[in-house]
Amino acid sequence: MIPISLTIEGLYSYRKKQQIDFETLTSNQLFGIFGAVGSGKSSILEAIIFAVYGESDRLNKSGDNRYYNMMNLQSDKMLIDFSCFAGNRGEERFRFIFEAKRHPKKFEEVKTSGRRVLKEINGEWQALENYDITEIIGMNAKNFRQTVIIPQGKFREFIEMGGKDRTAMLQELFQLDKFDLSDRTRQLISQNKDEILTLETRLESLQAFTTEKLKENEELTVFLVEDIEKRKRLFEKRKKEHADQLALKELFEEKTKLENWLAEQEDRKKDADYREAYLERYDLADRLFREKLLQEGKAIKDIDIKDTQIQSSAGKVHRLETACEQASEHYDRQKKEYGKRDKRKDQLNDIETIISIKSTEHDLQNLTKAFDLKKRETEGLGTALKESDEKEKNITEALQETKSKLEDINLLKDAESLLARKSELDKQQSNLKASLNTLQTQSEELIRQKKEQLQKLNIEENTFEKAENIKTLLEEQEAEIAAELIALEARKKYLADLKNLEEGKPCPLCGATHHPAKHEKDISNDSEKELEQELSTIKEKQNTLQSAKDKLVSIAAEVKTNNSLKSEKEKSLEEAASTLQQIEANIEVKNISFESIEEVQKALAVHQKLSEEIKRLDTVLDKERSNIKQLQIKRDEAKLHFQKLETEKVTAEKSIEKDLKSLKELTYEGKFKDLSIEELEARRENGIQYLESLESNYREAEEQLKAIELERKGAESTLASEQKFLSELRKNLDEIRVIIYSEIDNSPHFNDLQEVKGLLRENIDLQTEKKNIESFRKAVQEAEIKLADLQSKITDKPFDTATFKELEEALVILEAEILQKQNQLAVLKDEAGKIKENIELRKKQEADLHKAQLRGDNLKVLASLFKARGFVEFVSSIYLKNLVEVANNRFMLLTKNNLSLELNDSNDFIVRDYLNNGKTRLLKTLSGGQTFQAALCLALALAEHVKSLNTSDRSFFFLDEGFGTLDKSSLQVVFETLRSLQKENRIVGVISHVEELQQEIDVSLMVKNDRDEGSLVSYSWEN
Repeated sequence: MIPISLTIEGLYSYRKKQQIDFETLTSNQLFGIFGAVGSGKSSILEAIIFAVYGESDRLNKSGDNRYYNMMNLQSDKMLIDFSCFAGNRGEERFRFIFEAKRHPKKFEEVKTSGRRVLKEINGEWQALENYDITEIIGMNAKNFRQTVIIPQGKFREFIEMGGKDRTAMLQELFQLDKFDLSDRTRQLISQNKDEILTLETRLESLQAFTTEKLKENEELTVFLVEDIEKRKRLFEKRKKEHADQLALKELFEEKTKLENWLAEQEDRKKDADYREAYLERYDLADRLFREKLLQEGKAIKDIDIKDTQIQSSAGKVHRLETACEQASEHYDRQKKEYGKRDKRKDQLNDIETIISIKSTEHDLQNLTKAFDLKKRETEGLGTALKESDEKEKNITEALQETKSKLEDINLLKDAESLLARKSELDKQQSNLKASLNTLQTQSEELIRQKKEQLQKLNIEENTFEKAENIKTLLEEQEAEIAAELIALEARKKYLADLKNLEEGKPCPLCGATHHPAKHEKDISNDSEKELEQELSTIKEKQNTLQSAKDKLVSIAAEVKTNNSLKSEKEKSLEEAASTLQQIEANIEVKNISFESIEEVQKALAVHQKLSEEIKRLDTVLDKERSNIKQLQIKRDEAKLHFQKLETEKVTAEKSIEKDLKSLKELTYEGKFKDLSIEELEARRENGIQYLESLESNYREAEEQLKAIELERKGAESTLASEQKFLSELRKNLDEIRVIIYSEIDNSPHFNDLQEVKGLLRENIDLQTEKKNIESFRKAVQEAEIKLADLQSKITDKPFDTATFKELEEALVILEAEILQKQNQLAVLKDEAGKIKENIELRKKQEADLHKAQLRGDNLKVLASLFKARGFVEFVSSIYLKNLVEVANNRFMLLTKNNLSLELNDSNDFIVRDYLNNGKTRLLKTLSGGQTFQAALCLALALAEHVKSLNTSDRSFFFLDEGFGTLDKSSLQVVFETLRSLQKENRIVGVISHVEELQQEIDVSLMVKNDRDEGSLVSYSWEN
């Protein structure tokens, strides 16, 4: 169980709701809960135990009025909400909630809604109806207090228990009841008796299966196998004859089929010839006339379209001429009316001039103010520009100085490339020389091997230096050995035949049946032995020759390869030397003074730094120049604006003077000067509307007349153009037709144009048609070739249907007989298998019976051992000894190897005192601090065993007692022990008021009991 969070409200001193984040605390593995005595530290542990198990260490008696005394006296409700990891492998989330409320009128009456248990399933909390807390947590409340959360007063309980109680606790905690095997043993004894009875019954039914019966079956099986093999040989012979006849039959059938097919194709051949000639005429027509006929059709279509367009254009020209006459008359009328407008227009112009004078006077006042403001702005920008110019000059000088230190990058790159290549070539030369030395050594070894093989064949190397001569000699020796071997084999066969000659039987050489004078000397055993010895010698000689020949061929190939590699390496070495000379010459020509690639790289690094500095200065310079440019633009804009304002001011003054002089019909002084611009605008608008009616009508008439005349001219031009294009189209059509009829007159293949058009209307796919004809002719040719081949195969090979049928019937009869015999054989083998199986089964049953009888004896011994839970107590004592061993690893460290824990015969704890010659004494004799150390070590060992039982990756251990009894030295050792548990993937929580511990533990929860608000929690990471 690993805690996640705890919410407490109204419990003991926790008046207000307090939330405790255990996830952050446990993430540090070692954390503390600190506070003064009575602050509410231990209440946190009691809240967890009560939420999970519904039990309280302080108030579990029926007369305690538990809920009233647990609830804070200033609170009306109590809440404990605890969530943790538990369940399967400690990876499931559970939540335990307990709520209670005080009766509004009866202060001492506290009602509870019960305890709820929830489990997180698919990210949601779901209430559990039926659950087992012991199964969820992995232990009951009592063991939980002794191994996981140890409240005050319970820490020493385990070591102070009696041996019997402690054994019972271990049995319950580690589920040792599984070692109570007495009932199981009694069941096994009963089962074993039943098994013995069953085996004895089965053995009685297997007595009939004997080895004599199996032998009789095997003899009959051998007879049947020989008979089946004989029939199979005859079947294979008949089958081969049948296969030959079947192949001949298929050849005759295929010949007949091809002859019939070729006869059917005669008419198609004629059709193909006719079709081919027709396709040639179609191809000619297509090439000569298709494109020209398409051109003719297009020309006719274009002429029809153009005729329609010309008729439409002529009608449009006529309509436009009529419209033009009407527009001209309307224009003359409007022009006469338009001539009377000038005087009225002069008056309107004067009103507009007066409006302009008034507006200009207003603008002039604004311009004067803006002129003064822009003058001051221009002077400020001029000062800022001078400062930026000075800064740019300083940056430019620094940039030039840095660039002067910069070496030529191309020269550095060339130096780096050339020196790297030189180094690479030096290594290459060294490697090539080493390779040549290796190849030379290999060549010498190959020459030695060649001499060795020639010596085996008694061939002098200086006599046969050329490979061809050696090859010829070897072939001659092979021929001689082969001849000797043939002669000896013939002699051996002759002796064998001579030895097997019998009167009345034909001689294998001459065929005679009478043998009056056999050479007894020739067929003696000595002659045979000598012959075998000679044969063995010749074969050994042959093998030696072949081995030497193979080796020489292999050596020759390796020598050739070796020489080829040497040539390549020598050539590569020369090329490397030549390249190296060129590089050295290049280095000298370029006046490169660097001795090594490292010097170049250093120079490149310096160059890189200078380049980066130049880049930086360029960036700064660009930025400053950009700033200067911006200032210049702003200054120029300010100047332009200033000049513009000045110009506009003068212009406004001159404009007013000019406008006053330009007045024709009206005067500015008088009533017009007193009128507002809005009133003047209204008068001007009325006059404009009057003039617009005259002017718009006149302009409209003028524009209409111009538009109609322009459209008429365009239409006349279009008509002329279309008439000219039609003439060209007709001329082009005549030319196309002349070419077509000329082609028909000159062609001997076509009579008239209709014939050509009829051909081209078919739209034939020439490629596909020709390909089909070619495929047909190819198929006929292949069939004729195949027919000729078949006729050559079946020459002088008669096929008789009756004989073929007889063969088939004989095969069927033979196959049926073989199948019948095989079935009989299978029955025999099956019987033999059953006999063998039952014999083996009888042996196995006898062995099983013997084992069962032995098991019965052993079970009787076990029954006596497991009687009265003696074995369970024995296992419990082993678990306890293991706990003591694990606890001693820490206890001896804490006591500086002065004390160790042990068990006596009654399984009570004793202490071995190494300061007193290793003598033992009761654990009760230890001091309070030493007892705490012993209890801590045993509790940690017990928690470790619980962790292994729960198969959880992490274990949790909460300690609430005992640190105040330790001196500083022991306290430090205890703390180091607790800190080491972090490395063991353990989470340890410590509750204490000891200041030394507070200073050592980084992550902690602080509890403070405030008089007004009750217990309040805070965290060390919040400070």
